[in-house]
Amino acid sequence: MAEKHVRRTYYLEDGTPVGIGTLRKLSKQKQMEVMRAWFFKHYSDPLILPYDSSEGGYQWIWGGPFGAKDELRDEFSGATKDSALDELADELTEQNFEWSANPDSLPQDEAEVVDLSSLPLTPHDILELSLDEIEAATRLKQLGESEQFMRRLLFANAITALETYLADRFRQEIKGDAELVQKFVETDPKLKDHKILLSAAAATARNLETLVFDQLGEVIWHRLATVSAMYKDTLDITFPKNLGALYKAVLQRHDIVHRNGKSKAGEMGLWDNTAILALVAKVRELAAQLEQALKIRILSNDVLVEP
Repeated sequence: MAEKHVRRTYYLEDGTPVGIGTLRKLSKQKQMEVMRAWFFKHYSDPLILPYDSSEGGYQWIWGGPFGAKDELRDEFSGATKDSALDELADELTEQNFEWSANPDSLPQDEAEVVDLSSLPLTPHDILELSLDEIEAATRLKQLGESEQFMRRLLFANAITALETYLADRFRQEIKGDAELVQKFVETDPKLKDHKILLSAAAATARNLETLVFDQLGEVIWHRLATVSAMYKDTLDITFPKNLGALYKAVLQRHDIVHRNGKSKAGEMGLWDNTAILALVAKVRELAAQLEQALKIRILSNDVLVEP
């Protein structure tokens, strides 16, 4: 097993090269550092992948899924302390049950096989594109008298991008899943007590998903308290608690959209690039946390249905 390492060069996280002989003599922590640097060079978080719930979740377009422990053992068994390998494997597995190959580490012809432009954009992809556009717009110069108008629009649009993501992601999760559709009906305040004539019961059952999606069209998706309850009740996904900045931004968005930037007291608000970029960061943070929670939910369900 050790023979495969003879001519291999690895690297510490600061870029220092490490030969196989040196690697064997390093401390446990340094061996973990080398293995960690190697692993992240070759493998990536599956959040970079296209996602399609109707096709089973993440689309492993660059290979995978890969387990951290198996990949580390294949590469480093016999070259590092078992305790170092096992501890790092546990650390990486806690981050992700499964990993994608890193497209940057693939041979050029192999990495270019997949035309990403032909793949459907996920709600998270669309959110990221919208936030990128907002960030780019903050760098525009010489806006003159239009500057505050533009800043108001950018700030409000960050909330619009968030609510679009929350709506589309929720729909994506429940579409075609009869159990989740039923769960939503049983927990939604408007639908759970909905009266149905006996003569229409069969038709309603057949069209239940349509009824649910009609109701979702009535939801105001920037009402985070309502939306977080929907995610919890239907998907068992808990929103993070530190959303104070986003709640405040939603109120400011209301001032911008309904009072052209004025508060209830009639005072004109001011939004600069710092405020806009801070909001974009908060939106990204929430979306990343939800994506991680949804990924864990999907993987947990996969484990449950295995024989």
